[in-house]
Amino acid sequence: GGGEEEEEDDNDNSDKNEEADSCFEDSRTDLMCRDALAWFMDRFEYPACDCGEGSALKQRERAYCGCDGEDTPKSLQHDDDDDDEDSSDDDDEDDEEDSSDEENQDERDRLRGTEEPFDVIVMDALDPQENVDFADVLYRNAAFLESLYGGLTDDGVLVMQLGMSPYGKNAAEEVTYNENRAAVMDLTSRLGFESMHVYEESRCGFEESWSFLVACKSYDCRNQWYSSEAEIAAEMHRRILPTKSGDPALKYFDGATMKSYQNPTKAWETVYCRRPTDPMPEGCDLYRGLDPRARNFDSRAFEVRESSVQGAGRGTFVKEDVPKGSMIMQDEAVKKVHLGHRSTTLMTGYYEKMEEAEDLFDLYSYFEGYGVEDDNVAYAEYYVDSGSAAFVNHGCNGTSNMGGLTAKVKGDPAHARYTNNVRHVDETGLDPASDDLASLVFGKDGDGGSGGSSMVGAFNPFNPVRDRHLPAIGGGYDVATRDIAKGEELFSNYMLYEASVEGLSDAVRELGAQCRGEEVGRVKAEEVEWENEKRADAATVTAAAAAAAKVVS
Repeated sequence: GGGEEEEEDDNDNSDKNEEADSCFEDSRTDLMCRDALAWFMDRFEYPACDCGEGSALKQRERAYCGCDGEDTPKSLQHDDDDDDEDSSDDDDEDDEEDSSDEENQDERDRLRGTEEPFDVIVMDALDPQENVDFADVLYRNAAFLESLYGGLTDDGVLVMQLGMSPYGKNAAEEVTYNENRAAVMDLTSRLGFESMHVYEESRCGFEESWSFLVACKSYDCRNQWYSSEAEIAAEMHRRILPTKSGDPALKYFDGATMKSYQNPTKAWETVYCRRPTDPMPEGCDLYRGLDPRARNFDSRAFEVRESSVQGAGRGTFVKEDVPKGSMIMQDEAVKKVHLGHRSTTLMTGYYEKMEEAEDLFDLYSYFEGYGVEDDNVAYAEYYVDSGSAAFVNHGCNGTSNMGGLTAKVKGDPAHARYTNNVRHVDETGLDPASDDLASLVFGKDGDGGSGGSSMVGAFNPFNPVRDRHLPAIGGGYDVATRDIAKGEELFSNYMLYEASVEGLSDAVRELGAQCRGEEVGRVKAEEVEWENEKRADAATVTAAAAAAAKVVS
């Protein structure tokens, strides 16, 4: 639906270099006036819930199907048993209903697979706030939403208008007139979409700002969602045909507008954190500002010297007692060196394909060796501490004493938000090839308290808290996970810094070998190689000089 701000035909195509003046008359338009619910539900269905070994289901789809012990949605349950308590008077009516159901199913079976899935589905239907029965049909109908999910390609995107935007003073949406919006957001987040975003637009012509949902089946969608203004402008120039008049083809949208969509509003974060759940939604206790009650030990409280771990190179040591729950070098954490996802892709692409760009591998090794891999913005990014925290080594055999924030522990008045890392899983006894490796390290919900890093699909795809504070989360919220005495070396759990299952498997294998004394760390290995090359170059120069001197003599 459109607003009343401008009285013009939104379907007017006359200024574009196209074959028709109206979108409806364009040969590429296939206009149908049908029951959209029936059309999608007849032609598309949710992926088959095959929970067996080798299943093609993604992690979130397995959870939705109940493969991992979760409750299976009612629409996916098939109960062929008749109700034995029906009276004989209802038998004829039941037979007629069964016959009708069989005919409808036969028609669905005939239509399934006759339509190609869509790259994008836009649902601009009745506002979820409308107090009518059909609103329930649209926004609480699991079977319909499953058909929309099934009607998308593997990289498909669902766009849905969500009605009037929330205010920060609003109560939890589950207990207000926005309950349908809360219901559809919850169901959509469980279907299998890997990234969900909400944005607001005030130019719809309504009296209030309007909200929209963008749900992506692939996590790679975040690469586009978080594109820079310049990247968006270049893509628009490539894909949008020029107008006859030379005026911009889009009236309201450009790269700067997209940048304003990327971060959810404060009001969306606030109502999200008011959800009536126990515990509070992920991140609400942790990422909305630093706790003024927790002390931060700045960089002056630490020093870098030879590590106590053989073959580890340098290490970071505390110069005074650091109590459990204290923040560690937040003054440096906010100044991290950041390698964005686009730069990571370009760098790896160049050094892998161009021999003359092989020196880029040294730069990549710097980020890989000193940094933390993170996938909260998009896969994959790196953050490197700009101070002495960059030299913190891995704590072998569960000896880590610092880590990221974890969920609030009830009854902890001293450090209500900055608490011990609840997961102490280390590399000992882990099989790098295990299918359950991610859940063993990060826990079932993917929350290892890593300060940001997690496995794709292991967390809620809709989290406006996370998406509003991405730079801070990527920068890290390091805290002492136990009391650390003066003179001790700082150790963290490197396994919690991986952002992919493949990276985690490599980390378990490499860290296990290092902790057993069979290998040295990546940074140490690079330094040894560099020293050997420098000595070899020096020997070559010396030999050449000696040969030249011999010739002269």
